[in-house]
Amino acid sequence: MPKIPRSETELELERIKSKCYGPCTAEDCWVWQGEINPKGYGIIYRKGKKFKAHRWMWITHQGEIPEGMCVLHRCDNRPCVNPDHLFLGTAMVNAQDMVTKNRQAAKLTPQQIDEIRLRHRPKCQFNGTRALAKEFQVSGATIEEIVSRRGWKHLPEPENVLVELGVRIHRKDLDYLRHKLGRLNLTHLEFIE
Repeated sequence: MPKIPRSETELELERIKSKCYGPCTAEDCWVWQGEINPKGYGIIYRKGKKFKAHRWMWITHQGEIPEGMCVLHRCDNRPCVNPDHLFLGTAMVNAQDMVTKNRQAAKLTPQQIDEIRLRHRPKCQFNGTRALAKEFQVSGATIEEIVSRRGWKHLPEPENVLVELGVRIHRKDLDYLRHKLGRLNLTHLEFIE
C-alpha cells in the first residue's frame, strides 16, 4: 500500500487523534478509545478493510509494512497509536523484546487459570471480567481469553477439589453444602494443588 499523500496524512492524523485519550504529544501514549480487539489492540476500519490501529498508523506515516515484519511498540502499550512509539521488527525481534522487558505471558499459574474459569461471572461486580483482571493484574482481554478457552487451551478443566476454611470440598458436594449452609461464597474457595 503506497504512502498516503501529506494532506491526507494530516487529515487522517487528526481523525486518529480524535479517537485517542490524552494530550497526544510525542512523548505520551496515544491510547486508542475506539474498538479494541480481545488481545488489547485498537481496531480501525479504512478503505473497506479492518486494520489494527497501530498498524494503520504506521502505514499512514511510514508507508507499506514489508512482508514478514511486525509493527512493535516501544512503550509496550497495545492500544497506543503514537507513531513515535512504533517500530518495525520481525516476530523474533518481538519475542526477544518481550523477554528483555520481562513481559512474558506466563504470569498466571495453572491454579489461577482454574480459579478464574470457576469464578468468572459476566458483568459481576466481584467476579466479572474487570474485577478478576484487577485482582490477577492482567488485562480484561486476558481474562476473556481464559474464560472462552481461546487462551491456555492446554490446561484441562478446573480440578474437582476445592478448599474452604481448610476443609476439602469436592465439586459434587457443593450443592449439598449450599443447601445445608445457605449461600456458599465461591470467592473464598481455594484450590488444592
